Amino acid sequence: MDSDVYADIRLSGPNIQDDHCTFENNNGVVTLSPGVDSLIMVNGQRITKPRQLKNGYRIILGFYHIFRFNNPEEVRKERENSTAPGNNLSLSGSLPPDSPITDTNPNMAGSEVIDWNYARREAVLNYYSAEQNLSDLNDEELEKLYDGIAKIRNSRRTRCESRTDNNDDNESTTTRDSSYRNSSLVNMEDGLESVYTDITSTSEYMLEEKLKQDKERMQRELDNQKRVYEAKIQRMSRQLSVQVQQSIQQYTEREIQLITKVLHKWKKLRTVDMAEVILTNAVMLKEANIIARELKKQIIYQFTIIQQNEPLTSSLEYNLSQFETDEDSALITTPKPCIGIRVIDKKNQAIYIWSIEKLKQRLHKMRNLYNFMDRPQYRKHFNWEDPFFENPCPKYTMIGLSFVPMVNLIHQQPYEGSFDITCQFNGQHRGKLKVQISPLARSVAVPTNTEKSILRHPLLSSSPQPLFPENDDSDDEDSDTEGNMLQNDHTTLSVGQNLLFEIKIIEFSGISESEFTDIHIQFRLSSFGGIPPYSPAEKIFVTEPASFFENNPVQVDFAQTISLVVTPNVLHVLMYGFITFEVYGQAQTRVLSQQERWDDQREKPPRLPGNSAESVHSSSGSSMADSATVGSLERISEEELLTAERHDVVAWIEIQELSPSGEYSPMQITCKNALDKGYFTLRQGLQRRICFTLMHTSGHQFEWTRIKSASIGHVRLLDGKGRILETPAQENIPIKLLSRQQVVYRSDGTSQLTAQAAWDSSQHDCIFLNRLTDLNSRVILNLMWEVEAERCQKPIRFNMDIAIQIQSRDRSLRTSKLSSLKRLWYPAAARTLTKYSGVFSVHLKPPMTRRTSQLWRLNTATKYVHGEELLGSWKPRGVSLVQDFNSMQERINRKNQVAFTRQILNLKKQQVQQTEQVKEAATDEQERQLALLKKIVDLWQLRLGTDKEIVISQDPPVQTDMPITVQREELQSTAKLLAEVEFVNQPANVSKKGYLLYQQDAAKDLWIKRWFVIRRPYIYIYANDTESDEQGVINVASVRIDYNEALEKMIQRTNVFAVYTNNNAYTLQAGARQEMIQWIQMIDQKFPLDTITT
Repeated sequence: MDSDVYADIRLSGPNIQDDHCTFENNNGVVTLSPGVDSLIMVNGQRITKPRQLKNGYRIILGFYHIFRFNNPEEVRKERENSTAPGNNLSLSGSLPPDSPITDTNPNMAGSEVIDWNYARREAVLNYYSAEQNLSDLNDEELEKLYDGIAKIRNSRRTRCESRTDNNDDNESTTTRDSSYRNSSLVNMEDGLESVYTDITSTSEYMLEEKLKQDKERMQRELDNQKRVYEAKIQRMSRQLSVQVQQSIQQYTEREIQLITKVLHKWKKLRTVDMAEVILTNAVMLKEANIIARELKKQIIYQFTIIQQNEPLTSSLEYNLSQFETDEDSALITTPKPCIGIRVIDKKNQAIYIWSIEKLKQRLHKMRNLYNFMDRPQYRKHFNWEDPFFENPCPKYTMIGLSFVPMVNLIHQQPYEGSFDITCQFNGQHRGKLKVQISPLARSVAVPTNTEKSILRHPLLSSSPQPLFPENDDSDDEDSDTEGNMLQNDHTTLSVGQNLLFEIKIIEFSGISESEFTDIHIQFRLSSFGGIPPYSPAEKIFVTEPASFFENNPVQVDFAQTISLVVTPNVLHVLMYGFITFEVYGQAQTRVLSQQERWDDQREKPPRLPGNSAESVHSSSGSSMADSATVGSLERISEEELLTAERHDVVAWIEIQELSPSGEYSPMQITCKNALDKGYFTLRQGLQRRICFTLMHTSGHQFEWTRIKSASIGHVRLLDGKGRILETPAQENIPIKLLSRQQVVYRSDGTSQLTAQAAWDSSQHDCIFLNRLTDLNSRVILNLMWEVEAERCQKPIRFNMDIAIQIQSRDRSLRTSKLSSLKRLWYPAAARTLTKYSGVFSVHLKPPMTRRTSQLWRLNTATKYVHGEELLGSWKPRGVSLVQDFNSMQERINRKNQVAFTRQILNLKKQQVQQTEQVKEAATDEQERQLALLKKIVDLWQLRLGTDKEIVISQDPPVQTDMPITVQREELQSTAKLLAEVEFVNQPANVSKKGYLLYQQDAAKDLWIKRWFVIRRPYIYIYANDTESDEQGVINVASVRIDYNEALEKMIQRTNVFAVYTNNNAYTLQAGARQEMIQWIQMIDQKFPLDTITT
């Protein structure tokens, strides 16, 4: 009221601003615009932007100025609408959309008088309905809320006496009646709440109380049921735990420790696992050596066993390792001991180690080089050295390892001794290494009583064991008793001290310079247990290379001072472990030949049964007489082996469309060039079928029954610019296979499976398949099908991409003219195909066996590989490698134990000399030592466990009385294979092509003329020289050629030769002798052509 700002309506009171709000009337439409920071509420809701007002809206300005907006024009319209004929009120849709009742909660309005109290209550309820928790309100806000509720309750009690007296004087009777009818309709629609009288309020309260009581009662019942079930479960679990505890034997803490130790050691036994790796990868190793021999590479690959933490390279070549293009991480990550590949590199005069995985990668590159032998224009683009040799090649070869005990550091006494240098490949003695280990200083640290009892090492402890897989984790149950004599000895090392000691390499001897030169010795910081091997903190200490020593001992005089913190692991290694000295040198030709001869001698075939036991005993040190049989000299039938099989499957796909005659006719494939697979030309909106024709040349070796399922999907568009447009991701659509499936096995060793499926392209709901395709574009789809085979655990899954082009139905004339023009201008690309072809390589792998009696079935060494005649007497190492490794480890362990005991006795002698003046030898101490010595002798003589050893053999057992056919049936019924399918891309280079006669049926002497094309590693067979009708393929990766003039005379045909593959045999006839020689040379480049008379 006191403001100087001009206003048409002036108000006073709290929260009334100078420019509080503005009312604008525009052709009967009134808009309320709030001012800045003005408190204005319309129908109980605060507004901050302009709001259009309707008749009956409640407006609150500030805290106490409450108005009701009346619009006579709207009242008149409502009266006209209500009195109009045919305008019947209903419970739904009778209120006008602009009614003020519809803008608020209908339960709040009812038919109450819209007065000051109503507007006040409406604002309070709208404000506090958004509050999530009333406890957040302060005392003042709660007091206001309580006062408002009390006022509304009092007004309701008096309202029933005179309802109409409280109506606004400005409201007409018609408007009041209309409002009353609208409010009544709203109450009827809601039907749950009424605010007419206190009786309705009381009924609402009683209903709420009843619902609350029912809810509490149901919650109590749920809680009771929960407690009952929880108690029942607890009783059942207690009963079960008691039964389990009664059924399980209770072990003492000492027994649990022993069980844990046995399990830990048992998990480290990898004898059978290594034998499986050797037998299954023998054929791969054989193939790598064959390719190396054929390409005249001076290198040999052979199996070897890599020990735990075995050093890989000399530290002098550490800087070269950063230039390696393919780091062999598998050597570090594979659990040890494991099978590796020893590479005897005669070209660089070095021996180094590869992993199995690295050889597999290199073999893939070797095959590529081999396939391009007859293509000089391609050979110049390949690096012929990379796959066969290490790049850069290591210069130094490991001569051997020397293990030196370090227990003298525990007692702070120097020790000097000579130790054997042993070859890690064959266990042979290489020389001697003289080393001195001297403690220099240590920090002062007082160990706890627990550390004293656990870590104190007695000089006369019973047989300390070195850290090897066979006897590590040594624990002595009498260590506490035996350590009593050193309770007052403060010279032993303790955890937490800093140890400073010196390693001095004095000399080495016994190595001839005719075998190795530039000899150097190295050892690693990880040998002391402070850091893990191959870690970034690893340090290698190496001597200078020594040469020109001939056969004389070499004075090294290398000293290295080392400081380290004594941890429990370091102390354990110092007590029971060894420091490993690695001796490297440049190998001479003599050493490489010795290594090659050693493998050949160890892998000689067993003798006749009369001398088999003696030969096996001398080679492996274990009884193998029972497993040595004459049958091992012969090639094992591949049907009895659980080896991986490879079969080549050719798949032909046809798409047929419904013709006007009611028959399905195959659609043509358009190819732009010789390398283009082409695309099917389809007509829009016709019924289609997909025809499958599968063929292999393995006969009954690979028996299949039917195509189980098929699907098509992954629709893409390849435009004229080579871009691929993807559709939204969706799963493949199954296509229904027709019941007419047929399997045929022919006399020439081929088998064919045919099937048909109905394809409805509209199921894909893809625009690429529904519309016409541009001439320079094509639609690519992925076709997948599963084939059931007799010997496979699961159906074999094939998939390949096919291309189509959707054209209009009247394309036939236009296509014929276009085809004529293509034949005229592009005769080389005028191929007309009717089927889409693809070659698949199916690998059938057996599940890995865990029975030692079935190991011989995994042996792939006897499988024929093309060109294995070049290997001569070389053979891949078999299970004898594992047996040699076990016996070698046993000998090395015994040598190390002798060296360990010798050091203990020398230290004891020194201690006795220092303390012989002190006489503390009591009678009970002498008796205790005698008992201890007796116990040691008894343990030496005691044989624990079974006398039987795990016998592994790669030779089949002696044949039983059971027929061979029955044995094979049992094997095939139990050994289900796992299938892996690989799609083979057709190579572009052609070595040779021409016509040959092919013997289709030998019994009927049926010969047919076919067009043969050599695209390594396959020979593709076509019906004629147009190469439009493909008939099959022949895998020549492992092929053998046979030519016999006697065969020509017998069948009365000339220029005949036979082709033998892993799965089939073929008899072919050339037109002339020189042509036959050319075919033989191209198929088998190792065939001796001088045996063919011209």
